[in-house]
Amino acid sequence: MAGKGDVVEKLTNSAKSSRKGEFVNFSTTSPQSPLTPRAVAIGLTLAVGINLVMLYNDYYLRNTPLILNHSPTAGMAVLIALVGLNLLLRRWPGAAFTSGEMLLIWCMVAMGGGIGATGFARCIIGFMASPAYLATPSNEFMEYLVKPLPAWAVVSKDPYSPALRWYFEGLPRGESIPWGAWARPLTVWIGFFVAMYAVMFAFTSLLYKQWAERERLTFPIVFAPLAMAEAPRPGRLVNEFLGNWITWAGAAIPIVIFAWNGTRSYLPALPELPLHYGTWGLFPDRPWSEFNLEMAHVYFAIIGLSFLLTTEVSFSLWFFFVAYHLSFVYVAWLGAAGRGYFSSWNQKVGTLQSAGGILVMGVFLMWIARGALRAWWGRVRRGEDVPGEDPLPPRLTLVLLVGGFAAMVAFVWAHGAQWWAALLGMVLFVCVIVFLTRLVVEAGMLLVGVEAIGYEFLHNVFPAKWLTAGTLTTYVQLRGGVMSDLRELLMPYLMNGLRLCAASGKHARKVLAVFAVTVAVALVAACYGRITTCYKYGATGGDDAYNRGWQAGLYPDVTGRLKNPPQFQWVAVGSVNAVPAGLAHVATGAGLTGFMLFMRARFLWWPLNPIGYLVCGSWPITEIWFSVFLGWCCKAGIMTFGGAKTYRLMLPFFLGLVVGQAIISTFWTVVSLFTGVPGILMMPN
Repeated sequence: MAGKGDVVEKLTNSAKSSRKGEFVNFSTTSPQSPLTPRAVAIGLTLAVGINLVMLYNDYYLRNTPLILNHSPTAGMAVLIALVGLNLLLRRWPGAAFTSGEMLLIWCMVAMGGGIGATGFARCIIGFMASPAYLATPSNEFMEYLVKPLPAWAVVSKDPYSPALRWYFEGLPRGESIPWGAWARPLTVWIGFFVAMYAVMFAFTSLLYKQWAERERLTFPIVFAPLAMAEAPRPGRLVNEFLGNWITWAGAAIPIVIFAWNGTRSYLPALPELPLHYGTWGLFPDRPWSEFNLEMAHVYFAIIGLSFLLTTEVSFSLWFFFVAYHLSFVYVAWLGAAGRGYFSSWNQKVGTLQSAGGILVMGVFLMWIARGALRAWWGRVRRGEDVPGEDPLPPRLTLVLLVGGFAAMVAFVWAHGAQWWAALLGMVLFVCVIVFLTRLVVEAGMLLVGVEAIGYEFLHNVFPAKWLTAGTLTTYVQLRGGVMSDLRELLMPYLMNGLRLCAASGKHARKVLAVFAVTVAVALVAACYGRITTCYKYGATGGDDAYNRGWQAGLYPDVTGRLKNPPQFQWVAVGSVNAVPAGLAHVATGAGLTGFMLFMRARFLWWPLNPIGYLVCGSWPITEIWFSVFLGWCCKAGIMTFGGAKTYRLMLPFFLGLVVGQAIISTFWTVVSLFTGVPGILMMPN
C-alpha cells in the first residue's frame, strides 16, 4: 500500500494544510543535478523531433494532440518510455536514468513542443500568410486590412504570390519552398516572441520562490510526473506509486474505455462508449431555453488533477461557469432578442469584465509579493547576486523584464498601432500571462485561456474615432496570431519545470539556461516543421483553424469597423450619457474581483475564488467544466465522509487516471503514426 515510503509519502506526510485545511503540498528537493549531457541531448533531440511530426499527427491524422495542454501526451509518453527503459538499464550500475534526468527531459519535451503548437508556430505562421491570400474584391481586405499592414510583417501583399498559393494549396511537383519570402516576417515575429519569452523568464525568476515557498502553491500538474519518476527502493523494480494496485485501478478506467473506443477506428461496427454529452434543449421555452452549458465532456486526466485542488478552487471553476450561463437567462428575461445580442453579452462579460479583473489580479499578485520584490530590488541596486534567492541574477532579470517589455511595445508601435494603444495592450497582455501562469500552478488547469484580449478590449472601451486603422489591424493580427489561444504559454512550463528540477535553488540557473536553449532550438524546428508540412500537404488540408478559420471571423470584423465605424455605447442615466458602457464593464470586473479577494483574505468561510469568475467565458473552461465538477464531487465527498486518511489512500487512484490516459493515448498515437489510420481524440483540440 502507498504511504510506507517514497513518493506517495512525500505527497502527503510533508503536507501543509491550505486555507480550507484539506490540501497537500510537497517538496521536490534533490541533491543530484538533473543536468547530465545525455539528458540535455535527449531532451533537445525530442524537442526537435516533436516539432517535425506535430502538424501531421495532430491535424492530418487527427490524433490526440502531442502537446496542447500543460500535461502533454508527448511528455508523459517519454516519461513512460524512460521508466520502462530503466527496467533494463538497472542491470548495469549507473546506467539507469535518475529521477532528475527524466523530469528534465519531460520539461524540455513539453516546452519545446509547446513552441511548435500554440506557444508560437501554430498561430502566427498562418497569420503571416493569410491576409493577402484571403483578400477578394468583395471582402475589401486589400483596402482595409492588407494596405495598413507593414510589408515586413507578412509573407506577401500579393494575393497571387506563389509563396502564398503554394502554402495553402500544396507545393507543385518540381518546385521548392520559397524560403526567401518567409525570411523577413519570420525574423521580425520571432523577435517579438523572444522579447515576450524574456519577460516570462524574468517573471519566473521574480515570482517562483514567492509562489512555491512563501505562498506554498501546490503545482498540481507536476504530481504525476514526480510520482512516476521517483526512484524505486533498492532491490525493487518500480517505485511505491507504480507498484501500488490502487494506482493501476485508476489507470485501468481510461485504458479500458479508450482501448475499446480506439478499436472502433479499425472495427467501426463496435458501439462507442460515450464520454461527451450535449446539454442543449434542457428547457424548451424562453427565457430558460437560453440556459445552455454546451457539452459535458469526461476527461479522466482533468478529473484526476481536479482531485488535487482545494475544493474552493475546483468549486469556483465550475460554479462561475454555470452562473455565467444562467446570466443569459436573465438577459433573455429582460427582453433581448436574437443571438447577436448574446454574442455581445459574452464579450462584455468574457472580455471586458475579465480584463478589469485580470488587471486587479496583476496588481494584487505584485502586492502580496511586495516583500520579495523589495528585497530583489535592493539586490539589484547593490549589485548582489544570491543564487539561493534568485533563479536568475537580479540585474539580468531587470534587463530581461524592462528590455523585453520595451521591445514588445516597440514592435506593436512599429507594426502600426498608436503608442498609447501599444502600451496599454501590452500591459494587459503581460497581466494575462502572469494570471494564466498562476491559474496553472495554483488551479492545475491543463487548458488555460481568457478572452481579455487587446483587440476586443480597445474597440469596446474607446470610441472608434480614437483608434486608427494601424491600431486595429495590428491588434487583429496579434489577436489571432499571438493571443487567441494561450494553452501552451511558455511561463507555466518554466514554473513547473523549476518546481520539478530545481526546487532547492541549487541548479535553478543551469536549468533555466537549458530551458532557454530548448526554446531557441524549438523555434527553429517549429518554423521548419510547420512550413514544410503545410507546403507538402496544403495548409487548408490540415490545421485550417489557424490558416483560415480564425481569419474568417476576425478579418471581416476589422474591415467592417474601419469601413463603418460602430456607434460608441454609453450607460445612460435618464437622458444623459453618463459612463461608457465598455468602461462600466471593466470597472464591474475589477470591483467584483477586488471584493472576492478581500473576502477571501478576511473570512475563512468565503467559498469563492475569483479565478473562476475571470475564466467563466473562455473556451477552455467550456471544455473542462464538467470534468472539474466530477473531480470536485469526488474530493468534497471523500473529505466530508472519509477525511484526510481516505484522501491519502485515494490519491494514487486519481493520479492513476492521469497516468492511464497518458498510457493509452501514447499507444493509439504510435499505432496511428505507423498505420496512417486516424486515431482517437482524448483531450480537447
